Amino acid sequence: MIALHTSELADRIFIADGSCAEALAYLADGAGLHSNERLMMLIMLDALNIFSGATMRHSLRVGLQVRTFCTILGHTARDAARFGLYACLHDAGKMSVPITMLEKPGKFTAEERDLVETHVKQEFLFPEQFSRCHRDPFRHALRFHHENFDGTGYPDRLAGNQIPEIAQITRLCDFFDAVRQDRPYRKGLSLPKTIALMQQSQGAFNPKLFKVFRNEIGSIDRCHLRALH
Repeated sequence: MIALHTSELADRIFIADGSCAEALAYLADGAGLHSNERLMMLIMLDALNIFSGATMRHSLRVGLQVRTFCTILGHTARDAARFGLYACLHDAGKMSVPITMLEKPGKFTAEERDLVETHVKQEFLFPEQFSRCHRDPFRHALRFHHENFDGTGYPDRLAGNQIPEIAQITRLCDFFDAVRQDRPYRKGLSLPKTIALMQQSQGAFNPKLFKVFRNEIGSIDRCHLRALH
C-alpha cells in the first residue's frame, strides 16, 4: 500500500523548486486523471527527479511546451492538458541507462549509443493503475518520440502518420528544448541557431506541424523561458 498521499509526495518532490509544483499543477489541470493515476505520475516523477533533476526539469518543460503547442494547434483544453502530461514522462525510460553515460562529456561509442537508445523501450513503466485511455498515449510518447517523419528514427523506423500524433508533437518539443539547454559536452543554442538547426533537421518532423511550430516559436520559447530555471 502507498503510504504517501498525493499532496505529501508532491511536497517531497518539489519542495526545493516551487516552479516545478506550479508546472505540474498546470499540466494536470483539466486532464481528467483519476487520483490514483495522478499519484502514479508523481511517483514516477519522484523517481526521475532522484535519478536526474535535470532530466525531470527537461521533461516538465517539454510537457509545458507540448500543452502550449497543442493549444496553438486548436486542440481542446482537455486534450492539450492530456498531451502535456503524456509528454511529461517521455524520458522516464532514461532511468534504465547509467547516469554517468547520459552525462558523458564526449561522444558516445556505438555500443553506448545502442544502450542509450533502449530508453524508449521501457513501456512497462506505465502500470495498470493508468486507465487504457491514458496508458497507451503515455507509452506512445515514450516509445516513439525519437521516430523521424521520414522513417530514419528509432526504435521501429516508423514513418509519416504511422507515428502517433502525441509522439510527433513530443518529437518537436523534445528536440527544441534539448538543443536550447546546456549539456556537459556543449552549450545550449540561441533561438536563431535552434531554428536553423531544426530547419536542417526537417526530416525528423511532420512538415505541417513544423511549419506551425516555426511560425509560433515565440510563444513556445516564452513557455520555455518561464519554466523551471
